Amino acid sequence: MRNKRGQVTIYIILGILILVAIGVIIFISNTSLRAGLSSENDEAFLASQVEPLRSFIDGCVENIVKEDLALLKKYSGYQQENVYSLDYRGAKINYLVYKDGGPANQLNPISEIESGLADSVKNKFRSQCNLKNFKANLKLNDDFSKFNVKVTVRDAVIDLEVSYPLILSKGNSQLKIDAFNVDVATEFGVIYKAVTDIINGEINLRFDKLKYEQANQNIFITKDNLDLRNSVYTVTTKKGEEFLIFAVRR
Repeated sequence: MRNKRGQVTIYIILGILILVAIGVIIFISNTSLRAGLSSENDEAFLASQVEPLRSFIDGCVENIVKEDLALLKKYSGYQQENVYSLDYRGAKINYLVYKDGGPANQLNPISEIESGLADSVKNKFRSQCNLKNFKANLKLNDDFSKFNVKVTVRDAVIDLEVSYPLILSKGNSQLKIDAFNVDVATEFGVIYKAVTDIINGEINLRFDKLKYEQANQNIFITKDNLDLRNSVYTVTTKKGEEFLIFAVRR
């Protein structure tokens, strides 16, 4: 009888140990599963934030460039009134040809326009492109010391390559973004090329408006001769949505 009781006790203990082992295995499995699901959810959430973040930054950079473009058109390729300007129909118009001292060609080089746009984006980005709405839902680390912008003005678009290292974090998951490509549709580039041709022609006293328009049928030029020495040009395209106005003094 005692032997049978001992065997029963052993079986009971073994059964309890087996149940405990099974419970531990289930607990560990569930914990790992929950951790895996949580990590997958965090990764999915971070991935879902990439496109909204890109769209926000792209749109914000585009708005900054459009603000500056309005000034470039208003001030003949500059962002402010130049040293040489005249009053024309209630507005200050910059001279791009001025033969009364200094270099006759006053056109702002395209390289200066591009660097000016890049500097403007850098200077305005932090104040106009606040990422606080994204930081409310995730941890977002940015290194603004590495923020850089390269601008290229083309005929029908302004290309901006923005380098801005960002690290998005949630839980133990991370996602890195460091490059944004922004295209701003504008005919400023093709208009600028026409203005360059007009200036070169005026300096050499051989610009022919009719011949130029025949050879460049997308370009429309208006010339207002104020007197023998001063004229105001307005240059636009067939669309007529954008123009650049400037003055010439022979």
